[in-house]
Amino acid sequence: CFQCASTCHFFQYWMSFGYSDENYYEDSDAHHTLMFTGISLVTCVCIVLFMYTPDFKDVDWVAREALLELERREKLGLPLVDPNLIDPSRIVLPPEEELEDFEVIL
Repeated sequence: CFQCASTCHFFQYWMSFGYSDENYYEDSDAHHTLMFTGISLVTCVCIVLFMYTPDFKDVDWVAREALLELERREKLGLPLVDPNLIDPSRIVLPPEEELEDFEVIL
């Protein structure tokens, strides 16, 4: 079917991709080139850009800072988590009468 475009049955019912209405090969080549570029190359470039962007949510920084704080507390002999992180005088607890119906799990 690669002889003359006017006599071939295939080319009589050919529907263009929209790049060329007169030449099947030009239309097909343009379509396949743009699809390859649009899907393959753009996807790869987006993946590479995503992988090499800086840590904008500071996830790595938080983990590093936590490890440094744990090491500092171990060297000073302090507990890893301070039991008085919040001042106990600022905590308001309900009276015992209100808690009688609830099971308190410590």
